[in-house]
Amino acid sequence: MSENISRIQLKPGQLIRPELSEQEAGKLIEKLYGVQIKSISEQNSYDDKNYLVLLNERWNNPHIKTLWSHGYVFKVLNSMDSQKKHVEAEHEMEHILMKIGINCPVPELNIHGKEYSMEKIYRKKCNEKEADNEGQPYGLHICRLMKYVPGKIFHAVPYVPSLVFEVGVYTAMIQESLKDFDHPALRNHKTIWSLASLPDLRDFIYVIEDKEHKTLISEILDVFTNEVIPLYSKLKQGVIHGDINEQNIIVSEKAEHGRLSFNQAEHEVYGILDFGDSTYSYYIFDLAIAIMYMSIDNQITDPLLVGGHVLAGYCSKHPLNKFEFDALKVCVAGRYAQSLVLGQYTLSVDPSNDYVVITAKNGWSQLRILWDTPKDELYKKWHSVMNAYKTGC
Repeated sequence: MSENISRIQLKPGQLIRPELSEQEAGKLIEKLYGVQIKSISEQNSYDDKNYLVLLNERWNNPHIKTLWSHGYVFKVLNSMDSQKKHVEAEHEMEHILMKIGINCPVPELNIHGKEYSMEKIYRKKCNEKEADNEGQPYGLHICRLMKYVPGKIFHAVPYVPSLVFEVGVYTAMIQESLKDFDHPALRNHKTIWSLASLPDLRDFIYVIEDKEHKTLISEILDVFTNEVIPLYSKLKQGVIHGDINEQNIIVSEKAEHGRLSFNQAEHEVYGILDFGDSTYSYYIFDLAIAIMYMSIDNQITDPLLVGGHVLAGYCSKHPLNKFEFDALKVCVAGRYAQSLVLGQYTLSVDPSNDYVVITAKNGWSQLRILWDTPKDELYKKWHSVMNAYKTGC
């Protein structure tokens, strides 16, 4: 990994989410893109603002030849990530993936022929503590209009094993498709959500009040530091998505599915959203993240077996070496830890955004069971599932 890592990192107490209403977002879109808003509705988001937008069939933008029939998502990036050039790398990745049939959002050009612009978003209740480092009553935010990817989010459909298997396949396909792609912004991109940043989570543990939960998180961070980091030189690297979760995976209904068995899906993985956490890092981080999010709300499969289904799909395209497999349990636990701690932290900063703590519903109990399960026992379960698919790592 590059040692020239960007040090623009989230700090405890820092306010970075943009503040603007649907009406304000609509006016901004019309100004930047020369279009007319038919409808706009805010969508769930962690630190950014996302708006689902439909447009009237009239526009004054020479760079738009035809409107995207499925609508758009207007994305207003948080002030911290807006300081980086990461969106340029994201857009290049999205164009590459679209060319080979992996569906993802791509940017529409604004009236200046640009894929994004930097805009001042004024804070509603600004005081000295809430102002940015220069004492300004506004944040600078990257704004862009992305073509909407039609379908359902993974979370909205049953987590049947064959569909979870497809998530593993898709994860490997994305990595394989981007193996020859590189960008300075990806080499220098490290956020608190990067699994490589897991030791930095100690700065945020103060938000966890339960002593047992706090001890559990500390144990995971210690093991990651002592057992996973020393393996870095043995782990394969490349460009990863960085946030393959149930809200970012898009599925579509199969055209013909007939009568299905329990393990068969009426849907198939169709696309992937949100490349904001993409980076040059270790491939198993993507895999660990996918396993965690395929487990968290799974009502069909024992969470301790879910990893076997994801691994079976992934390893059918991209086998693991023994060091990667050895590190996987701790990396999965590490993602649970990040989601639980940072979700609670974000809620403490923005109490209106309860979307950020959805992991907590099942997360603490699942993490406890995962962490208490001996590695050999867990891996035996995973191998038994993988053997049923006749795939191995």
